[in-house]
This record gives sequence, C-alpha cells and structure tokens, in this order.
Amino acid sequence: MRQYCKHLLMLVVLLLVLSGNAWCTTIEINELAHDSIHFTFTNARFVNYNGTRSFSIDVEAEVKTTFRSRDIAFSELELIMLDGDANKIISVTPIMFNSTTFGTVFKLDQSGSKVSTATDVADRAVKAVEVDSGKRHKGTLLFYLPEEFSMIMSLAYKSSNAAVRKAENAYIDLPMEAISSKHIYDELASTEVATNGTVILLEILQKMTEFANLNEPLKAAW
Repeated sequence: MRQYCKHLLMLVVLLLVLSGNAWCTTIEINELAHDSIHFTFTNARFVNYNGTRSFSIDVEAEVKTTFRSRDIAFSELELIMLDGDANKIISVTPIMFNSTTFGTVFKLDQSGSKVSTATDVADRAVKAVEVDSGKRHKGTLLFYLPEEFSMIMSLAYKSSNAAVRKAENAYIDLPMEAISSKHIYDELASTEVATNGTVILLEILQKMTEFANLNEPLKAAW
C-alpha cells in the first residue's frame, strides 16, 4: 500500500508540473525507427520540474516484428542541442518516464534494469522495457535541460535521428549584409528550438569555419 501511494504521488506531481508549467510553443518531432522499433513523438513542450527548466515529450513506441519481442531502451533516447555559445553539440538523456501503459512513473537510468510489467518496476531505476511483437508502449519522457543549452535540434535513439523543429518557421532579422560568424552565433544562441532558417544558418556557419580553416594556412604565402 505504501509503495502504491508513493508511485501515485509521483504521478500526480508529474502531471501537475507538465500541465501547469508548459511554455506554449508548437514543436514537431519526426518519427524515428530503429531495429523494428517505431517511435512517434507528440506534445513536445518546455516545462518546469523541481525548479529546473526541462523538456517533456509524449512517446509511443511500437514493436514491428513478426514474432520476437524487443527491448525499448527509453533511457538511451538523447535530446541533441547546441550549447549556449552555439559552438558545440551537447546531449542529455531522460531522467523520468510516466508510463501510461504501466500506469506508473519511474526513473530512467542506463545502468538500470529491464522490465516487462508494472510489477517489475518497484523502486528500481529502469533502463529498458521489453515489449512483445506488435505491441505498443506509451508514456511521457522528461529531460532536464543543462544550463548551457541553447537550441534543440534533434532526438536520437542509438544510430537513428529525428529532427525537432518549431512548427512555424520564424522570421530571422538578419539581412545578407549583416551575416557574419558573430551574428550567426548570436542568432543560434538565442534560439530555443531549431527552425528551417536556423538550420541553414548553422550550415552556413559550418561552411564559414571550414573556409577559415582552409584559408588560414595560406596567409604565409602572400
């Protein structure tokens, strides 16, 4: 009974946080497939959890095999983003999963256990959920955002990747004559979720960096 009340309290707190502290930004995430596991992501939003700015995503994972089950390692999903200076890629894994299939909330940890039923969870941190062929597992993932985060770009699972984009492509007030590495850095560092425009800016910045690296050694020849 005490164990049931503990999980119920965690569930209530998480639901209150996710429903009452969301930033109203429409965010779209592409579908993702890996090793007969098909992920669909919806309702991505910024939230505040335990005083920490976080990112929450509803997920449905379906095992599309003929006979065999699959271990869905929810703990290994990675949220890919730029750091605050927009000069390197960083990533985080989810800390918690509100499983609507199991009707309980549990912590995620890559060194945790594999579970197949709600009763397997107990107080253990979970690495993966075993799901039978043709079955789905649904729930909500919660990621803590690091202080150095700036722009969210994608969601990855092992070797597969799904783009994360603002649904509306925002106007970027950056005229052609003002484009420089500093202006691009500033724009990327102030963007929370990638748009088609900021992805192009990132590609331009990468090309500018490649050109600088190629051109710099040639200075001595002049």
